[in-house]
Amino acid sequence: MAPLLFVEFTLQPHPPHEGFPCHRSRLRGELRAYINRMLGDAIGNPRARMRWTFQAYLEEIVLRDRHQLVHWPPHIPFANLSLLKGGIRTLLELRRLLYSQDPNLAIRFEPVTAEECAKAVLDPMSMHPNPAMANLSDSPIFEPLIVHSSALHPGDLGRLGSHPTSTQAGAVKKMFGKVRRRQRSDVKRRHQRRTGKNTSHNSQTGGSAAVLHGRRRPPKRGITSFQFVLPETADSKCCQRSDYYLTDDPIDEFVSDEDADEIEPASEG
Repeated sequence: MAPLLFVEFTLQPHPPHEGFPCHRSRLRGELRAYINRMLGDAIGNPRARMRWTFQAYLEEIVLRDRHQLVHWPPHIPFANLSLLKGGIRTLLELRRLLYSQDPNLAIRFEPVTAEECAKAVLDPMSMHPNPAMANLSDSPIFEPLIVHSSALHPGDLGRLGSHPTSTQAGAVKKMFGKVRRRQRSDVKRRHQRRTGKNTSHNSQTGGSAAVLHGRRRPPKRGITSFQFVLPETADSKCCQRSDYYLTDDPIDEFVSDEDADEIEPASEG
């Protein structure tokens, strides 16, 4: 019998950026985090976030925070990192410039003077990180690809229709229009339930068919409070109200004990 061989296996902690599906996504996340941290250190706000559209960049980063992004490469358009073409090579080029120690090449944030802010209001393109490729920043980098996948029945795998999908959000809706909603026909209607069996003969359903009835509402109790409440009971919250009973012959006025003694003999006589 061969000797037993024990293999030591220890679970290793998850590496950073485990949630990203590929190396390109991890690299984009690293660049975004580094630029956000660099912007937060420049303006003194650790919760600052970079804006990748030129209008938001001009309003928030330049005019509000008084900073601008310098040394952006001229061959890469200033846009969202997810829309940049060139694959991972473009992202590696941005990473090299971000981590560069050369002050003439490193991408960084610099303060903006009051004169530059006034100029940016009159000429917004003067603050664009890459004005030569400004037209390519706001337009899609590639045309959307629409794939027509077949929808099959789960039972017999029969073809039910086509379900188009696209690599860009909104491309299918823009080309084919909005899909008509299939709302239920009994929305905002009384739900029916089966409450017994039909005793009348029916050729289609038979004598044992259940009858559909609408759900009846429970009867209302109406007003359950007393008609009259004594003042001392209503004013005092600590007092507990006892039971009061109404009478058909209410007392209109109250008399003193002396008058009551005089009334009793008169009533007896």
